[in-house]
Amino acid sequence: MRTAATRDGRVVVMAVQPSFAETENAGADRAKPGMAVLDTASGHVITVERVERFALSEDGRWLAYLMAAEPAPKGGSKPAAKPAAGASPERAEKKPGTTLTLRNLVSGTEVALPFVTTFAFDPSSKFLAYAVADGDWTGNGVFVRSLAEAEAAEPSVVTQAANGRYDSLAWTGDGVRLAVVGAVQEGAEPGPASLWIWDSRSRAAREAVAAGGAIEGWHLPFK
Repeated sequence: MRTAATRDGRVVVMAVQPSFAETENAGADRAKPGMAVLDTASGHVITVERVERFALSEDGRWLAYLMAAEPAPKGGSKPAAKPAAGASPERAEKKPGTTLTLRNLVSGTEVALPFVTTFAFDPSSKFLAYAVADGDWTGNGVFVRSLAEAEAAEPSVVTQAANGRYDSLAWTGDGVRLAVVGAVQEGAEPGPASLWIWDSRSRAAREAVAAGGAIEGWHLPFK
C-alpha cells in the first residue's frame, strides 16, 4: 500500500521512496521505502525508515507497520557451500521475521512485536493477527492480539510449531473467524499444508484440514 488515510481524514500514511542518490549508494536491492505519518490537524509528521508494509485498522484507531529486513553487509559473509553430490538438501535458510509496530493513533502509544512475517487486521477493528518466525524457528506460529487490550493482554495462539511456516492470514467479512494456512518445513521445501480456523468468540482454534488431509483432487496452496 502506498497511501492510506483514516475515514475522518485525521491521519494520512504514505510510503516515502528512497532518493536516487540513496538507491545508487545502497543498491536497488538494498534501498527500501520509508513511511510518513501525517496528522492533518497539526501538520505534524512522523517518519520511519525501511518499512516493508503498513496498514490501518478499519476504524482508523490503529496503524501497524512491518520493518524491512536489514541488508547483509556488502562483501560481508561468504556464500554458503553447496552440498556434496548425492547429499540430502539442507533446510532452506532460516530467515527470521522483523519487528511489527502497532501504534495507537489516538494515544500515540506503541507496542513492538518481534520476528513478524505477515499480519492482518480484522474488518471489525477488534483484532490483529500476525505470523512469527523467530531466530531459530523454534517458536514459529500465528497469534491474535485483542486491540482493546493491545498493550497488556497476552495474544491468543492460533497454531505454533517448530519449523512452521505460515501465510494467507484471511479474516471473514464479519471478523468472527480467521483462516490460516501453514506447513512444517524440515528440509529444503515445506511439507503438506494444513488449514487452521480461529474463532474470535471462543478465542479457540481448530485444525480444519490436517496436513495432507485435503480431499482427493484438491490441495492447500502454500507459498
